[in-house]
Amino acid sequence: MKPAPFKFKFFARFLALLCLVAVAFTKPLAAGVFLRELNVGIAVAPSFKTIPRWQEEFARRLAYTSKIFETEFKLKFKPRVYWDWNAPDERLGMQVLMEDLRSQFPLKGVDVVIGLTHLGGPLGAGQIKDLHTIGQARPFGGYLVLRYPNNPLYKIQEETVLTHELGHVFGAVHIRDRKSIMSPVVETQLPSAFDAANRDIISMTREFDFSKGVDEMPAALSSRLAASYLKLATSDESADFYHTLGNLYLRMNRPEDALKAWERARAADPGNVAVHYDLGFLYYRRGDFDRSIRELGLALNNLPLNSQKTDKVKILEALGGAYYRKNNFFSANRSWNQALMLAPTNDELHIDLALLQIANGKVEEGIRELQVFLKKDPQNVRLLSLIGSAYFRRGRYVECAQNLELAVKIIRKKGPGAKSGLDQNQLFETYQNLSAAYIKLNRQAEAVNFMKASCQMRPSMKCNEQLSDLYFQLKHWDESAQLLAGIIQTKRDDPEIYAKLGVSLSQKGDYRQALVIFKEGLRYMKNPKAESNIHRNIGYIYFQLEQWDLALQDFHIAAAQDPTDAETHVGMGLCKMKKMDLMGASGEFKAALAINPKHPKAAQLLQTVTANMEASQNSPGSQGKATIRQRAPAA
Repeated sequence: MKPAPFKFKFFARFLALLCLVAVAFTKPLAAGVFLRELNVGIAVAPSFKTIPRWQEEFARRLAYTSKIFETEFKLKFKPRVYWDWNAPDERLGMQVLMEDLRSQFPLKGVDVVIGLTHLGGPLGAGQIKDLHTIGQARPFGGYLVLRYPNNPLYKIQEETVLTHELGHVFGAVHIRDRKSIMSPVVETQLPSAFDAANRDIISMTREFDFSKGVDEMPAALSSRLAASYLKLATSDESADFYHTLGNLYLRMNRPEDALKAWERARAADPGNVAVHYDLGFLYYRRGDFDRSIRELGLALNNLPLNSQKTDKVKILEALGGAYYRKNNFFSANRSWNQALMLAPTNDELHIDLALLQIANGKVEEGIRELQVFLKKDPQNVRLLSLIGSAYFRRGRYVECAQNLELAVKIIRKKGPGAKSGLDQNQLFETYQNLSAAYIKLNRQAEAVNFMKASCQMRPSMKCNEQLSDLYFQLKHWDESAQLLAGIIQTKRDDPEIYAKLGVSLSQKGDYRQALVIFKEGLRYMKNPKAESNIHRNIGYIYFQLEQWDLALQDFHIAAAQDPTDAETHVGMGLCKMKKMDLMGASGEFKAALAINPKHPKAAQLLQTVTANMEASQNSPGSQGKATIRQRAPAA
């Protein structure tokens, strides 16, 4: 929060008195809301202790702030513990101070942590305009940092800064109402109450447990808060505003909106570690590994302190994972080993390095190492998935299916919404690999369910094509046609898509539309055999439509382009039977059998034609006119 200097001390004292009066008249919460007491941990840098009577003065400021929060929200702040904080050089910036505070003082035994340090020099005009020069909070994170300049603030300014930042902790946002505590600038007046909009926000979040973070926030609350934020949004909102908004969107399962919000946060504050960190993980979840590597690398570069080891390990592990997904095994190995140096007992990193063994061709060695960890934790879904995928690489599809089936069974037992132990990329690959294993084991009906689940999780053209192939094999013509109709809008020059869509449509009886698709597909055929297949299919459609002459035309074209196709001769034989040309039909069926002696339909039809020809010849007074006494089966 930005203070502006005052010329008269008596004016400050007068305002302090007015503040106490204003507090008494602020709007209270609804009846029945119980007082919540929050324990506060205060981390104090040596530079702050140079201020005379620093502890007494800070306790007074906190008591003032607590009185405002208690009156408005029935929230009371109680100092529980003071720690010595070996704070980093304040010239590194507020972000570094915040990350160091979070690393050194976890929320254990306290609800909120306040870091107190000293600004090395007096505030200049430029710094006064900088919102985060003196105070910065982590919304819904339970942390705030205050640093006081050499030119002392008035007591009422110090108290207002503290109240303002604690408002941010509960999710309050900046507002241009100069009478509100959440105004970003304090000039000629010192506000002592919250505006109505921020009062509503804090009323919604007063029970929030900061130790759980936004990840545990109910989706309904996230939705209500996001709506409130958007009403208050201005064009110049801070990075923290957009970062928090992105977190809320993510809780509402709106990753696209979260991504846009975080990208605006990055633009507002390019050095914000938390923003780069969250963007990196979101890009990773979306499979955008290039952007993930960039953001995670930026986050890592902005963690210069030894106290930030835990965050460094998490980033290095994710960075290695992104490199691994891009098949950059050298960089993945470097990142994971750097993380292992910081956390040598981290099992996850040893598992990651076992993956590299598998990727580098040492599959059996990697599997053995993974199974060591699985013995310690037989219900570990990630290990089961990794072992199953490794077996797939070795072509051991039975073992692959066994491990992946168990992983899926455990995930389903936990129920929807529960943490499975797999990120979205890993869950997607588990479904994909299980589907592929089932295909190899000729269990297509089971394969389709997991392929469908993976496509719903991460829609893509490739996934839809794989799913359409399964539907085609299983003769699920409706589903096959529906998917292929969507695919063909993008792959307009792919003759195979036209062929499959045409077959699917004709098999479900939509002959007219199938004709349109087949004829359009002919424009993209690049070899005679493929063109022959299309003409043969068109011939069979005309046969179904009882247009025998048109059918024969396409069958003749098909035979000319591929004389070795028995099915084309069968089609011509059927048409000639319908035209009462039994001799011609007999010749076509014989030609089909010459190409494929085991063609069951050709043999059956030849027998039928021969019997009809004999019956016609032996019929008294037939005068040689051919008749068909048995209906030929349709193609």
